[in-house]
Amino acid sequence: ENLALNLTSTSISSTGGLTYAWSGPNSFTSSLQNPSIANAIGANAGNYVLTVTNGNACSATAVVSVSVLVNPVATASGNVVCANETVLLKSGATVTGTGNVVSTYAWSGPNNYTSSEQNPSIANAQPNRSGVYTVLITDANGCTARATAGVTVNILPTATASSNSPVCSGNELKLSVNEFVNGTYSWSGPLSFTSSLREPSIATATTANAGVYTVSVKDANGCTATTTTTVVVDKCLKLGDYVWNDVNNNGKVDAGETGIDGVKVELFKAKADGTTDGAAVASQNTVAGKYLFTNLEPGDYIVQITAPTGYKSST
Repeated sequence: ENLALNLTSTSISSTGGLTYAWSGPNSFTSSLQNPSIANAIGANAGNYVLTVTNGNACSATAVVSVSVLVNPVATASGNVVCANETVLLKSGATVTGTGNVVSTYAWSGPNNYTSSEQNPSIANAQPNRSGVYTVLITDANGCTARATAGVTVNILPTATASSNSPVCSGNELKLSVNEFVNGTYSWSGPLSFTSSLREPSIATATTANAGVYTVSVKDANGCTATTTTTVVVDKCLKLGDYVWNDVNNNGKVDAGETGIDGVKVELFKAKADGTTDGAAVASQNTVAGKYLFTNLEPGDYIVQITAPTGYKSST
């Protein structure tokens, strides 16, 4: 199909000249000796009759049978993927004629792509594979058809996670990842932490909340990226004071009143009723009267000072 159909008659000589009268399928007529039909289709197939008449009104008739092979009908499709995924190209063809089959497939596309498979694929595709792919299908009769398919390979999002780490135990831990239009977010972390917010937080963080937090981001194209951020939660709280020889027993450090070295100071967790909760969580001796407990979790504590021999607590 779609090629020129050329009809020819043998040249003869005759007194008085000759006239030609062609007739054929699809209401074809012509008075040319060698007519043609541009872009012949299946409806042009059949018997063509030529009548030649000379100047003496004598005529002769000839018949020629013409076959017009029908081109195959081709289809093609591509897909939309994210970078590093697989592009799938698919093609199909409808052929006409007994015993006729598809003989070859010839794909071409961006980045000098070629393939002779009917349904080829491109693994680990990158955005430079996006574009229009064309398949040329040839049947057993040598007739051809083309079809095109569009392919889109979307770039992967770039995600960067952060936090306000390091934070002190008892303070708010804030997590964040860069924003994507129409994006979705999925966080996970220590203590079975999960969140679908872009900027989730933990109001009162403890040392158990320290560790690696992972966030997966999906952009508007459905492409994903995963990144992590490491969180440090410190026991930043401190508790300390001064033990001195309160000579005048007024509870104030007056001039000339010095710290007492080596006094035992114990730190206890406090119950709601103001009594100690179990054994001491820390113990130390004063240095020049000073003591300092560090790396403490938020909470209520009781400081117990054991007066050294020869001393008693101020009243």
